[in-house]
Amino acid sequence: MKMPSSLDLYDYWVANYTYQAMGNEQHPAGQYSAKALIYAPTQHEALTNLWDYVIGPGITNGQDQEIISLQTYLEESPHPELRLIRHIPQISDKQPVIVVQQENLDSPIPAVRGDLILTQTTDMPVCEDNQHLYAVIDAAVYQQTERFIIPDLFASSLRWQGLFKGETQVSLEDSAPYLVELSQDSDNQPELQRYMMNADNRAELSLFIQSGQPFEIVLNHLRKFAYLKNELTQEWSFFRFYHPKTLIILLNTLSDGPLAHFMQGINAVWFYGDEPDTHHMITLTENIRQA
Repeated sequence: MKMPSSLDLYDYWVANYTYQAMGNEQHPAGQYSAKALIYAPTQHEALTNLWDYVIGPGITNGQDQEIISLQTYLEESPHPELRLIRHIPQISDKQPVIVVQQENLDSPIPAVRGDLILTQTTDMPVCEDNQHLYAVIDAAVYQQTERFIIPDLFASSLRWQGLFKGETQVSLEDSAPYLVELSQDSDNQPELQRYMMNADNRAELSLFIQSGQPFEIVLNHLRKFAYLKNELTQEWSFFRFYHPKTLIILLNTLSDGPLAHFMQGINAVWFYGDEPDTHHMITLTENIRQA
């Protein structure tokens, strides 16, 4: 992906704006807040392009909250903004506006309502008797300490399977994600499991999943999220949802239906924090599970 030069970035703009939608099948009624990436040589032309794109049948009360150059936005943002940057190659004179974020303020997402629950604790999460404990291990992180995942998986005698399939799994076996069913016998854990729980890089190494579903069900479910389709280019790419920070960003942006779908069959997800002996637990309220 060829990035524009620093000078070119001043021809791109980031706008935060609001508008009112009267409502249809594609656009439910409500007050919306949105962010757009715009291509234009001046700020005035950027605003013109924005409202030409946004205002249409059933859309009223459009108001820009802020508009700044992409260069300034990237310099001031505390986040990597990779999602926004990936849209740059798709923007052009023919398509000068791309909406990169949109929220219905009259129907807030679960993370805003408190239905997505993220808890930090120093207690080790405990599975119920009828639950399985799984881990999704990132082999790319695993080998950073000069260990290789495949030999250690075989030696563990634990049940495991890669989230990729076929030739992709074979060619990327040293950097692929793996689902592993862990032992819940704290007195007789395989060496691999003990290592995962105590590794210096354990905060990035794996996610832990508590579920009442059997291995094959969880495996097939998680495989749905290992790839992400770019709706603009129609191309597929790998998606590292199993990295804890990526997962938090993802879940915080999902509406009721997609969030319920992602957590289907999953009672809780947890991962280690950066601070010693801390864990972050992700759960949902029953409102979302019934969505």
